[in-house]
Amino acid sequence: DPEKDYLGYNRHVENLANLLETVDVSKRAYSVGIVGEWGIGKSSLLKLFEKYKTGQSDIVVRFNPRHAKNTNLIQEDFFNQLRAKLSKYSGNVGIRIDKYAYALQLTTPSKWLYAIWDLFTNWTADAEKQRINEVLRSLHRKIYIIIEDLDRLTGEEILEVLKLIDANGNFCNTFFLT
Repeated sequence: DPEKDYLGYNRHVENLANLLETVDVSKRAYSVGIVGEWGIGKSSLLKLFEKYKTGQSDIVVRFNPRHAKNTNLIQEDFFNQLRAKLSKYSGNVGIRIDKYAYALQLTTPSKWLYAIWDLFTNWTADAEKQRINEVLRSLHRKIYIIIEDLDRLTGEEILEVLKLIDANGNFCNTFFLT
């Protein structure tokens, strides 16, 4: 609760938010790592940031890779969560994210549906990523993706999340906070 900021993080949240407003994310994502000893309040800071940004016109997506059933599902879970959140703001972003995840070979949904898409659309992962970027630009909002508990993942899981941040989830108008 920002009103009960026992750790004194409100001003840090405001400073971080103001700093991020100066970052150009028109072409690619930007990531920020919150580093500190266990118990210092990293999660509290991220929750304050989430409340601060949710009160504005921005979109905040919270993702915890520890909830994935296994390492291979981290990215699929991320894209499912991203689709669910962004679908509230754009009707066609969901299908774009589904097609992108399929092109990345992260999902294997109904093959007949994708066979129909293949007949009418020439698409690849890069083409789908560009289509997602077009939709995100049209929203005229910044997207803040908060990834919790990175420090509690295995080495293999961390690599999967870093691949997500660096390559597969590197969309315009997007910030990653870990």
